Amino acid sequence: MQFTMRKRNSRLIGLLFWSGGLTRSRQHPVLTSGFSFTHFRQASFLRQRWTRSLPKGSCWRDFFSSLKGLHDGSVYPSGMSVALVLAHAIHDLKDIEDEQATVSVTNILADVLGLPWTTGYKDLTWIATNQHAIPQHLAELACRLLTEQEAEELTDKLQRRKRQEPIQYIIGKWDFLDYTFRVRAPLLCPRPETEELVELVAQEIAENPSIQHILDVGCGTGCIGISLAAKFPYLHVSAIDLEPVAVQTSQENALQVLGSQWKEQYDAQLCTAQDLVVDRRFDLVVSNPPYIPSEDMKELDKEVKDYESHQALSGLSEDGLDVIRDIIEKLPYWCYASATCWMEVDPSQPAILRELLACHPHVAFVSSHFDMFGKERFVKLKVHHI
Repeated sequence: MQFTMRKRNSRLIGLLFWSGGLTRSRQHPVLTSGFSFTHFRQASFLRQRWTRSLPKGSCWRDFFSSLKGLHDGSVYPSGMSVALVLAHAIHDLKDIEDEQATVSVTNILADVLGLPWTTGYKDLTWIATNQHAIPQHLAELACRLLTEQEAEELTDKLQRRKRQEPIQYIIGKWDFLDYTFRVRAPLLCPRPETEELVELVAQEIAENPSIQHILDVGCGTGCIGISLAAKFPYLHVSAIDLEPVAVQTSQENALQVLGSQWKEQYDAQLCTAQDLVVDRRFDLVVSNPPYIPSEDMKELDKEVKDYESHQALSGLSEDGLDVIRDIIEKLPYWCYASATCWMEVDPSQPAILRELLACHPHVAFVSSHFDMFGKERFVKLKVHHI
C-alpha cells in the first residue's frame, strides 16, 4: 500500500512540476520524494494559479484527464492539455541541453496540432512562457486536450528531437527570409548566415539590372536561388547539385514559392561543378559550397554532424576548399567578363583565397564580408576575360 501511494503521489508531483510550480533538482524528485505537506501546499498554490488562468469549469477536467493519461504509461498521453504538454516537453528537452527547447517544442507541437504555420508556434510560445496569465483568446488552445493520434505523433517527434535530429527534418520545412521551404535529410538546413549571403547578392542585383541570369552551385533545398528569383521576377536561376534529393526538393520549393510558372524562372539539374558545361553564360554565380575543414567536422554539434550531409558540409576534403577551387577554375568558362561570384566560406578561408587569387589570371578577389556573429563569412570574386 505504501508503494502504491508513493507511486501515485510521485505521478502527481511530476504533473505539478510540468505546470511550472516545482523546482527539479539534479536528483529527480519524482523518484526520491514522498508527498509531504510542503508538496500539498505547492499543489494547492498551483491549482489556484492554474484555475485563475483558464476558463471557468475547465480546470479540474483538464487536471484529472492528464492524471489518467499519465497512469496509462504514455510519455505524452491523450487527454493531456496543450499547456501541460508544453511545460513538460520544454523541460524534457532542456535535460538534453537543447538550448532552443522552447523553439523546438512549439514548432513541433504546432505541426502536430495542424496550427497555422505563421502564427501557431507564436501562440504556443506565448502559452509556454506566460502560463500564469494566459490571455482569453489563447485559453481555449491552452486547454485543448491531445487526441490519441496527436499524442502518438508528438511522442514520436519529440523522441526524434531528443536524439538531436534537426527540427527542420522532423517537421519537414523551415523559414528562410520571407519564404517557407521544404527540408529533407540529408540536405543542409536553412541558416540565418545564408540569409545574409542572399541579402548581399540581392543588393548587387538591385544596383545592376543587367544581372538577369545567375547560377546557384550546390543548391540543396534551393533556398538561395529561389529567394532571389522571388525577389526579382525577371531573373532566371539555374541550379546544380550532386544529390538527387536536392534537385527534387528544390524543384518542389520552386513550385511552392514561385507558383505554377516556376519553370520560367528556375531550373535545377543533377551535376557537379567540375562537370557543368553551359550553353549560355551567367551574369552572377552564388554558392554555399562545402567548406568546413575535415579537422573541424568533429567539433560540430551532434545534430549537424550526425544528420546533415558530410559531402555538403565539407566536400570530404581536408581543407574544405576542393569545391571552392573547382568553382574558381570554372568561373571564366561559365560567366561573362566582369561577372561576380559570391560564396559563403569558413572564416579561415578569405585570407587563403586572397593569396590564392593574387596571381590568378582570370579571377580576382574583390572583398570579404562579416556575418551577424562577427565572422568573416562571405567573399566576392570577379571574373576577367580569358
